[in-house]
Amino acid sequence: MKKLTVKKGTQCMACLECVRACSEAFYKEFDPSKACLQIIERNGGWKWHLLTEDIEFSANSILEGERISYTPTAVLYDEQPVTFRDSWNQRFRWAKGFYQVFWHYGARLAKGIATNPKGSRFACYDMLMTIAPGMLLTIISVTFNAIIIALAAAGLMSTGVMVASSVSSICFCLMNYMVFMFMFGVLTTFVEWDSIHSTTGKKIRYMFTFPFFMLTYVPIALVALVKKCNWKPIKHSINVDVQEFAESESRRERA
Repeated sequence: MKKLTVKKGTQCMACLECVRACSEAFYKEFDPSKACLQIIERNGGWKWHLLTEDIEFSANSILEGERISYTPTAVLYDEQPVTFRDSWNQRFRWAKGFYQVFWHYGARLAKGIATNPKGSRFACYDMLMTIAPGMLLTIISVTFNAIIIALAAAGLMSTGVMVASSVSSICFCLMNYMVFMFMFGVLTTFVEWDSIHSTTGKKIRYMFTFPFFMLTYVPIALVALVKKCNWKPIKHSINVDVQEFAESESRRERA
């Protein structure tokens, strides 16, 4: 990597390179006024403070006419929770945060589909579909059919056809969800095979356990509807030096 030096009285070249990379990734041209740093500066600093502030920043930027683009070369290093309790707390915060963003920005994004300047209308639709509480449709469907089964079990409903239909509806809904998550997990695993630092056996095993893990989002989404969420720090137990990690990656690529 090219070493960047800073001279007295000049702007940090590292920051300039960051601005260039951000601008070119989003707009395919170098325009300092369109980089993330400048967007934050124009807003007087970081003003997005919902539980999922990154999603809030994206939704707000789209409404203001900024362009958001996928950058396949970007790499993010993040330490994930290693216990189910920590994972539950993290995903509960995410679910609550998505509800917050939908509550604050959903109506404006829906309006933006029709009224935003040409070129950003689809972005409004795309973001609205991202933050829309689609999991609630699954929960509502399962709950409604479960109520019918419970009423039949209590002797308050004797329509056998309706009960059978409710049971099949619940099974169909959950099975579809599991199959989709399995296919998604398989596709991701094979596409990112070399980037997943694990043994072949674990990669294959995790493809089959991934749908069950994702199924826990159903109760999480339900709890997030009614329970107040306070931010809880996720325990981090790994300390990795950037240089050490880079050297490890180089050795792995040469092997």
